[in-house]
Amino acid sequence: MTPAFGRIGLLGGTFDPVHNAHLDLAGLFAQQLGLDTLRFLPAGSPWQKSSVGAPAADRLAMLRLALEERMLAADIDERELHRDGPTYTVDSLREIRSEIGPEPLLVLLIGADQLLRLHTWSRWPELLDLASVAVGGRPSFGLELDGLDPEVAELVRARAVPHLDLPGSLRLPAGQVVLIPADLGETSSSSIRRLLNEGQFEAVRDLLPSSVLDYIRAKQLYTP
Repeated sequence: MTPAFGRIGLLGGTFDPVHNAHLDLAGLFAQQLGLDTLRFLPAGSPWQKSSVGAPAADRLAMLRLALEERMLAADIDERELHRDGPTYTVDSLREIRSEIGPEPLLVLLIGADQLLRLHTWSRWPELLDLASVAVGGRPSFGLELDGLDPEVAELVRARAVPHLDLPGSLRLPAGQVVLIPADLGETSSSSIRRLLNEGQFEAVRDLLPSSVLDYIRAKQLYTP
C-alpha cells in the first residue's frame, strides 16, 4: 500500500549542462513509478569527477530554465551545492530520510551506466537501507547484469521487482531495485561540452532546451 504522503523520486547528477535526455529520463521515471514528487539533486563537488565545466550557480540556473521550458513538475534540492568538500549521495539520502521519516517511499533514480559504477560509490550498500533504486537503461549499456560488480549484481538480483508490474511492485519505503527499459539516445553532457568547446552550436541545438543553449551562449560557458 502506497503511503498517503506519496512517492518521492530523486534524480542526481552534475547537470553540466542539463540536457534533453536528463529531462526525458526524469519524465519516464515519474510516469513509470507513479511519482508524486520528483526532485533533481545537482551535485556540488562530485568526488568522482576532477572538475566540472560550469560553476554551481550556472548549473543551477540552467536546470531551473530547463524545468520551466519543459513544464516538468519537479523540485530542485540544492543541498549538495551548499555543502563544503566532496558530495556523496549516501549522505544526501541519509539527510533526506531524516527529514521525511522512515515511512515515505523514496527512490533514487539512476542510469544504467551509473549502475555499472555503483560499486565505486562511497558506502554504496547503505543506499538501499535509505531508498529504493530505479535504473533506466541506455542503448549502449542495456539492463543486463553482465558487467556489474559481483556484489552489486547479487544485490540487484535479490532486491529486483518486475517493471511490468509498476508502479504497484514498488511499494516499500526502501530496499527494492527496479530496472526500467529506456531508449533515450546516446546524449551525454561530456559530448555536449566537447561540441560547445568546438563552437558547434547547431550540433547541440536539438540536444538542449533552447533556453539552456541561450544561457550558455550568453554566459560563454564551455568555450575556450
